[in-house]
Amino acid sequence: MSMQRGMRALCSLGDAFYLLSRAVDLLAQHGPELHVYDAPLSDPMKQFEITLMLTIRLYCHNVGKWSRGNHPEHTPQDVEDMKVAARVDWWPSLRALQTVKYRAMRTPQRKYYDRVLSAWTELGRVLGLDAEKERKRHEHEAAQRCTWFACPDHRSTPSMGTLKACKGCGEVRYCGRECQRRDWNKGGHKEKCRRLT
Repeated sequence: MSMQRGMRALCSLGDAFYLLSRAVDLLAQHGPELHVYDAPLSDPMKQFEITLMLTIRLYCHNVGKWSRGNHPEHTPQDVEDMKVAARVDWWPSLRALQTVKYRAMRTPQRKYYDRVLSAWTELGRVLGLDAEKERKRHEHEAAQRCTWFACPDHRSTPSMGTLKACKGCGEVRYCGRECQRRDWNKGGHKEKCRRLT
C-alpha cells in the first residue's frame, strides 16, 4: 500500500487540514520558547518548522489535481471537505503565525516563521480563502468565542456558560480566568489592551 493510500485510510482531507492547523498553532504557541537560535539543522524545532512548511506546500501543489478528480486517492468532494475545515481553522492559525512572526521581527527565528506563514497563506489562497474576508468574518463571530487562540472555544461557540469581556478594554472575551491569563502573558493582549485604554 502506498503512503498516500495509508493516509487516505487514516484521515480525510478535512481532518488533515485540522491536523495541519494544530501544527501551525503549536509552532505559534511554543516555537519562541523552544527555538535555539544558532542550532544546527538537526535541531528538532528547526526540523519541525521545515517539515511543516514542506507538508503545507505539498498540499498546495496537490489540491488542484484533487479538485479536478485527476487523482485516484482524493475526490473533488474530499477537497470540499478540506475547504469546510479551512473556513474554521485557516484564519485563526494565520493570525497566530502573524502575531508570533511580528514578535520575532528582529530575531533569527523570523525566517522560519516567514516560510511557514508564506506556505499557510498560499494554502488558504489555493482553497479559495481571502485573508481580509476571513478576518472580517472571524471578527464578526469573535464576540461569541474565547480570544485565547489555544483554547478549544477559540474556533467555535462555547457549549456552556457565557464569555466575560476584558475589564481593561472590553474588546476581547474569555471563557475563563486561565485563558485570560494566558492571552495576557503569551498572546500579546497586555500590549494591545494598553493601547486601547
